[in-house]
Formats: sequence, C-alpha cells, structure tokens
Amino acid sequence: MKVTNTSFTDFLKKAGCFEIPAFQRNYVWSLKQWQQLFDDILSLSRYENMKRHFLGTIVYEATNIIQISKTNRVMLIDGQQRIITLSLFLAALQNLVYEESDEDSIRLSEEIRSLLFNDDRDCPYKIMLNSNDEEIYSSLLDGEDNLKTDALIFKAYEFFKNQIKSTKVLPCVLFETIKKLEIIDMALESEVDNSQLIFDSLNSTGVRLSQIDQIKNFILLGTTGEEQAELFEKYWNPMVQSFDSVGCGNRLSDFIRDYLTIQNNGSIPKEESVYEEFCRFFMNRLKLQSRSTVVKHLVKYSKYYVKLISATLKDKDVRMHIQAINDIEAKDAYPFLMEVFEDFESELIDKEILLEILSTVENFVTNRDKLIHPEKTFVTLSNDVNQMLALKHFTPKIVKNSKKMTINDLLDEGEDENLSA
Repeated sequence: MKVTNTSFTDFLKKAGCFEIPAFQRNYVWSLKQWQQLFDDILSLSRYENMKRHFLGTIVYEATNIIQISKTNRVMLIDGQQRIITLSLFLAALQNLVYEESDEDSIRLSEEIRSLLFNDDRDCPYKIMLNSNDEEIYSSLLDGEDNLKTDALIFKAYEFFKNQIKSTKVLPCVLFETIKKLEIIDMALESEVDNSQLIFDSLNSTGVRLSQIDQIKNFILLGTTGEEQAELFEKYWNPMVQSFDSVGCGNRLSDFIRDYLTIQNNGSIPKEESVYEEFCRFFMNRLKLQSRSTVVKHLVKYSKYYVKLISATLKDKDVRMHIQAINDIEAKDAYPFLMEVFEDFESELIDKEILLEILSTVENFVTNRDKLIHPEKTFVTLSNDVNQMLALKHFTPKIVKNSKKMTINDLLDEGEDENLSA
C-alpha cells in the first residue's frame, strides 16, 4: 500500500483512467451531498488565506503492468461518489466557460479539460463509469447537456450548472478554490493488500452502502477481472433482476437472511448483522468449494424464494397453497419451504408429498397461536413434517418419470396448469 497527500486536481491530472467495475452501485449522491459540496467550495473561495480543505480518501487498486504507450488503468475501490460529483462540477464549470470566447476563458477551459479527459481513444475519460451511467456521463463531459433523463448523475450536473450561474463568484475563482481540495491518495497492491478489509473500514462516511451492496462487493472484490465479470453478469445481476421483475427488489436482503438461516441450521441472523453473518458463512464455504460453486448455490435458492414471494406459479394446486401461506404472512416459513423445493428438485419427494407438506404448513401457521413457543415453530418443522409423513404412510421416493419434472417445470409461469407428478 502506498499513501500520499495530494491536491485533488494534481491527482486527476496525473491519473490515467479510473475504472468503476460493473458490479459497483450506481451514482447515489443527491441534493443533500451536492449542496454540501457546493457550499464548502463557496465558503472556501471567500478565505484566501485558507490553503487547503481535506476531501477524504480515494482508494484504488493499481495494476502490476504499466505500459508507456497505454493509459494506465486502475480499479476504483473507494471514493467513487466524490470523484464523480467533483467531475460533474468541473464539467459544468468547463462547459460554461467554454461558451466564452476570450483568451482567459479558453485557457481555463483547457485546463479543466485536462482533468477530465485523456488523449487516448481507447480510454478517453479520466473516469470510466459502469454501463448504467457511462453514456450519460460521457455525453455531459462532451458538452451534450440537453438530455431528457431523470438520472441522478444528470441532475447533479444541472444542479452545479445552475448554482455556478447564480453565484457572483467568478469561474476562475471557483477553479482556484477546487485546487485547494486535498485528498489522501491510497494505492493498493493486488497481491499484498486486502482490498475487502480496507473497503469495509472506509465504508463509514457519505452515503453508506446497503448490506446487499456490501455482500456483492465482498463476493466480487477478491476475484480477478475476468472471474469478477462472470460472477456478476452470469449470477449476481440476473439474481437481482429476478427480484426486480416481480416488484420485490427490496426483498433481496430478506432472502439472504433466510438463506443464512438454512445454512446455520435454523439460527436466524439479526437484520442488522446479515452482512457479517454472510461473510463468515462465505469464507467457511470457500475452504471447501470454489467461489463460483458457492454463488451458484445462493442463486439456485434465490429462484425458489422469488417463486415463493411472488406466487407466480404454473401449477394451480401449488400456487393455491403458496398464495394462502403468503396471505397469512408466514414469512418465517420461507427457509423451510426453500428446502422443500430443493427436495423436490432433487427428486426426493414427488408432487403429492409436496402438496401435503404445503397443506401442513398452511394449517400449522394458521393454528400456531395456540403453541407455547410459536417463534420456534419452523426451527423444528422439518422433523415434525417428516414424522407427519411417516404417520400418514407417505414415503419420500425417487420420482421415476420418463421425463424428469424439475421445480421449474412445476413452478414456472405458463398456460398449462394440468401437470401431474
């Protein structure tokens, strides 16, 4: 790790290209943060004797190979929101100054431009955003600000442009003030420094990451670029989209909690500790399995969970029971029901037994107010159901059909509702 104090403008001028990985969250700063930054710059501009103002730490992972003929690229670990926001401030300032034709304005415009652009067709901007924000960001830097979008990144640009226009402080003074902003330049070495530990320790200012963002970064930060992209594009992002597709994007954290309940043999994590519990579980699994294997298992169970919470089920009988369980808000049954779906997928039970279990869960939840410790019902329900099945002479068996019926055959949306076991 190499740590240096430097001005923000020198930092950008000497930088090659900061890449923001696809898995990183989008731009999330809003009016509160924009206003605070602009007020700080405006206040700082009034004090000529104040030499510097500390902006924070910017952390990135340096590449091991540097080619003179190429723009050096580094992966941004922390400081994304601050860098993007200040770049938008600079873009707004540069585009306003560019409209003036006098010599001083042209010189100032070129100086600001050197902080935003590289002379490299393959890497034209100092910051390469992820796919969600890249097009808007590049359009704004190129002076195309007549966009029709509600994206925060555009609103930030418009805010700074309007504030700069309305203030009595000259553009050249604002730019000289930005030169007073100081940052800590922290370069990590991929083979030496633990990016995840450093990322976690720094995630305490600004707009904090959600537990889901932290989990995503924990999974992906310890991988190479190619593996990282595959895990995100093939597994993590489709999982997130599956929750969004049924209007339950806010339930992903609930799923992770229920998934951990299964992995911890019925021990339910506290809501505020889901990230820490996941880290422990994930690291223990990595001792035995590859990262992709662990992620695949997580994604597999997420498919069961989405079917449960949405009740968009192909089979009419299964759909009726799931909807009834949802109507009585038996959310604590989900860990158990995911296991039941997994048993069905693994051909340990057939449809007849599946329906019997769902009916039992429905009745169980409806009458559990009569129990002495209702909060413990689903911790032991697996054993209870097994005993119930034994008493009713149901025997878990391999389903021997000419064509295997999977959980997707049974639960996916479709027109045919007359499937048999």
